[in-house]
Amino acid sequence: MAKDYALQFRVWLWGIEPQIWRRLLLSPELNFAELHEVIQAAFGWEDSHMHQFTIGGLTVGAPEINDDDIAGRRTLEAAEVKLRDLDFRRIASPYLLYEYDFGDAWVHQLDLETRVQFDRPEMKAAVLGGERAGPPEDCGGRHSYGDFVLSLKDPHHSEHRQNRAWVGKAFDPEKFDLGKTQKAVDRALAKCRGDYLFRQRS
Repeated sequence: MAKDYALQFRVWLWGIEPQIWRRLLLSPELNFAELHEVIQAAFGWEDSHMHQFTIGGLTVGAPEINDDDIAGRRTLEAAEVKLRDLDFRRIASPYLLYEYDFGDAWVHQLDLETRVQFDRPEMKAAVLGGERAGPPEDCGGRHSYGDFVLSLKDPHHSEHRQNRAWVGKAFDPEKFDLGKTQKAVDRALAKCRGDYLFRQRS
């Protein structure tokens, strides 16, 4: 991370109770392609759908995937925009939005909590905490997730066997593992090399 400071964000999913959230300490040198990979790893997503960041009136993402965002605005290149480019100090309660999978519409709100002194230049993202597992891909979005979780917990639910077979016995919607999450974030940042992982594969 940058030697002088880092930005502490609380990232949480809209419309889920109890909340699914992560607390991240991020280098201001992190660009938004890298931030995408950090969020994907922190919530256990598989990067199989489109996404975009909304920053005030701007949309940031991968222009070759979504030429225009859902509101028709031009998409700025995520690898060319860094957190340090944003002037958070002029906003009373600064936050960013990150939407993943426009069908399920998973909206993550990134609330900036504080700037902290940090002198670990080798680390671009530290996971400080969190609660609950990230939802599985394609489970229907926030409006369906509560029923989905209930079906996993109730062996008499009509969709229990089907949903449990789909997500596997190991999936626990209430579990969050800090160590595994940090390792996932570290791997994602190492692999992406400052850009989107999907561009490395193409």
